[in-house]
Amino acid sequence: MKRLTLTMSIMLFFIATIAIACEPPTKKAYLENFKEFVDKIGETHKDMSNSDWKKAKEHYDKFNGEWYEKFKDDFTRNEKNNINEYKLKFNYYQTLHKVGNTIDTIISGKGTKTTVRELESELQRLEEALDGAEGTAEELGKEIEGVLEKFSEHTGKFIEDLQKVTEEYLESIK
Repeated sequence: MKRLTLTMSIMLFFIATIAIACEPPTKKAYLENFKEFVDKIGETHKDMSNSDWKKAKEHYDKFNGEWYEKFKDDFTRNEKNNINEYKLKFNYYQTLHKVGNTIDTIISGKGTKTTVRELESELQRLEEALDGAEGTAEELGKEIEGVLEKFSEHTGKFIEDLQKVTEEYLESIK
C-alpha cells in the first residue's frame, strides 16, 4: 500500500510537471509555473529517484534558461527576487538528494575518496548559492538607498522652490 501511495505521488508530480512543461506564453504564466514546479519538487523531493531528478533538472534548466531569457527584461526587482528564491529552493532540494545519496553510499561501505569529494562539492555549491542570495539582497539594498537618496534630493529641491515661491508671494502682497 505504501509503495502504491509513493507511486501515485510521483505520478501526480509528473502529471503536474507535464501540465507546466510547455513554454509559458506570458511572464505571469512563467512566474506561476516556476513557483508551482518548485513547490511540487518541495512536496515530493524525498521520494524522487535519480531518474525523476534528471527529468526535473531538465525542466528546471528550461525555467532557468530559455524561458527566463524570453521575459528577463520585463521582470520587476521583486519578481527577480522571487525567481532567485525558486532557484535557491530547487538547488537546495537537489543538493539534499545528492548529499543523501552520497551519505547512503558512504554508509553502505561503497564510498571512496571520490564520493567524499562529491559530497564536499555539493555542500560548496549550496554555500555558493546562499552567498548569491545574500548578494542579491545587498544589491537590492543599494538600489533602495539610491532611490531614497534621489527622493531626498528631489524633495529638498521641491521644498526650496516652495519656500522661494512663498516668499515671493508674500513680498508681492505687501
